[in-house]
Amino acid sequence: GFCEMPVSEYIHFTGHGGYSVYSTQSSGLLAARYDLSGIYAQLDLGHRINKYVDHSLSGGRTISATLGGGTVDRYFAHWRANWRVLRKITLNTGFSYEHGSQLYTGGETYDQYGPVISLSRPITAKLSGNLGYRFYWRTSDKPGRDYSVNVVSLGLYYAF
Repeated sequence: GFCEMPVSEYIHFTGHGGYSVYSTQSSGLLAARYDLSGIYAQLDLGHRINKYVDHSLSGGRTISATLGGGTVDRYFAHWRANWRVLRKITLNTGFSYEHGSQLYTGGETYDQYGPVISLSRPITAKLSGNLGYRFYWRTSDKPGRDYSVNVVSLGLYYAF
């Protein structure tokens, strides 16, 4: 299901959800089978404060397959704000949190969180650029799997 509606002139709500079933199977010496099913959902609430500032809060649950063949049951919350403080330049700030369980031999439960900041600017009518920085802290219930990471990104986006 999907729902999108304005709550007021300045507040917008979006929600969607459904049911997923992931079933993995391997063969050979370490043959294993993992099944995971459940409800997925996401709720988003956006608020435009004025023409210079808007922010949004989203949260939900996803169930997805991983590259290694396992499945991940993930709960998340994200806050994002856009600050149009300079002409044609938008400062984007945010914070993300996620709690997940990876199902594979031994399993793992983790928490990951951290801030994000970026600058974006239109270059032409259809091309825009973005320079960003994100920092993640990740903790795990498995020894030796905690880490932190810095991510610097530069992107060009073209709208067709």
